[in-house]
Amino acid sequence: MLSIRLQPFLTHVNVRPSLERHRSRGFADFLDAKIIPDAIRMLTARRKVAPQVARALRDQASLPYLRWLRVSPAKELTPAFHPNVTEYRLDVPYDQLVLRVRARALYCHAEARLDDRLGPARPINYTLGLGYNRVSVVVVDIRHPEARVANAYVLTVFRRPEISDGIRRFDADRSYAACNLKQSCELRIYPREPCGLQREAQARTWASMLRQAEELKICHSGHESGRWVLPCENCNIAKTCFWNEARWMPVNCRYADIANLPLQDCLAGKKLLFVGDSTNRGMMYYVLMRLNGTLGEWHKSHGILLHRRNLNGGRTDAGFAYYPQFWLPTNRRPPLGATLRQLVNGMTPLENSAKTVLVVGGVHWIGVKHLTSLAATLRSLNLGNVKVIVKTFGSGFHQKADGVHQVAMKDLQNMGNTNRDLIRRAKQLRMDVVDTYNMTSARFKDFMQGNCACHFHRVS
Repeated sequence: MLSIRLQPFLTHVNVRPSLERHRSRGFADFLDAKIIPDAIRMLTARRKVAPQVARALRDQASLPYLRWLRVSPAKELTPAFHPNVTEYRLDVPYDQLVLRVRARALYCHAEARLDDRLGPARPINYTLGLGYNRVSVVVVDIRHPEARVANAYVLTVFRRPEISDGIRRFDADRSYAACNLKQSCELRIYPREPCGLQREAQARTWASMLRQAEELKICHSGHESGRWVLPCENCNIAKTCFWNEARWMPVNCRYADIANLPLQDCLAGKKLLFVGDSTNRGMMYYVLMRLNGTLGEWHKSHGILLHRRNLNGGRTDAGFAYYPQFWLPTNRRPPLGATLRQLVNGMTPLENSAKTVLVVGGVHWIGVKHLTSLAATLRSLNLGNVKVIVKTFGSGFHQKADGVHQVAMKDLQNMGNTNRDLIRRAKQLRMDVVDTYNMTSARFKDFMQGNCACHFHRVS
């Protein structure tokens, strides 16, 4: 607990943020809020408090504590900040994608570092995924060659979904408008095409659109032109839509829903190789979950992962290799071919047939040159006849956050053209394609926790 002799500094800590919160109010509201008396009290007490604050900063008993914890845009934490309290909560609206967090240690030889003991001791931006986000603030003793952890605070930020289920419930018997979303007006990848919610031209109601979709033929590729479709009371007002009912739907065909048992039979006797970044790793774990009904283990690996036992009753093998290794200097990063060879060595023996399935791709790194290199590497390994599935670009890196780069809007638009080139080149090389760029960029705000703002899956 914070020592009694250190309590006076809280007057300064708690009154000042109160002043800042009311700064934008009108003068009458300012008076009603009784901030002026608080300010007078603080200024009057400053001469008495200041020496005690100074002593507190030098008192080793204050080592484990934060002096303050603040966020921008300014919001009140629950509970209100106190050095003795180490866990806080904060709710933010759906449209808030970034939160700036800053903290200050109380002891003069301590630092407040974000994430872990080696993290930055400065304000940083966090992207906020849908649902719960965890921010750690670690107080470290910096009097030693290696900083020692003295205490840890946790801020849990809940970013609300676009529409809370408690507000309105979807009624399958009601007549809703059928609406679609091809791209967001806030992330307009294709400037010449319409953005935002539009009324479905070929269907008057949501129910009739679903009936029409059931009559479409099954799609034979994963890169069919499509859009998000969803029921709304009014296509012009997004808040009247039922986003939990939204589904990605091709224009001229439909994707079949595959139950677990047929999927297990389909992948029996096959070996699945995944090469790519964390989004590709997430796809692998989703397949593993479907095959086993649950995930027995999960690793946030940036290396090689092998699942060669207890998968699909021992009938399927899976492996993952992380690429590219962005944390290394450019001239030291292993090329795609070397990464693939390393994974192949761990998965041998492999058949040079469709019984070996290679899934490759990521958020933004893959290019036409990678597909050419990939085909050459497979031929050199006598694996030229395996089934290759290319996952195209995904939405991400569109927010200003620490530790990751931010992609400019013009570059995101250029990637739309590059994405088409990827699909074209993959088809020339007889590779299958799963196009995820339009699918994820249209709903770019619906990402999960992670500074890249690129994860649209959650492992639970």
